[in-house]
Amino acid sequence: MGLAAMITACGDDSSSSGGKIISCDMKTERVFMGETLTSHSCAEISSNAVAADELEKSCVGAPDFGITATKGSGCAGGEKKKCDSPDGSGAVYFYDADAADSSCDKLLDGED
Repeated sequence: MGLAAMITACGDDSSSSGGKIISCDMKTERVFMGETLTSHSCAEISSNAVAADELEKSCVGAPDFGITATKGSGCAGGEKKKCDSPDGSGAVYFYDADAADSSCDKLLDGED
């Protein structure tokens, strides 16, 4: 599940009342043409049964895609860019300097 799908799933249950916050902190490291490329982002949502389950599945499955993922109760501060879900129930935080100049559409779709 991509980042956009993670936070879109957050709004699937209109009964969400804010509740506790759950998060999935994701870090990748890949070598491309001898250069190590790293990426750090964190998806955070207000919990409800549907959203919590979807985020947990995504976070647990992340190592299959070479991603180090850690479940938590909120994302750390210091982000370079924050992209909110359309209904405001979730967000993805990007910590890489190059994210600051990118649009949320590109970041969430993985085009950048």
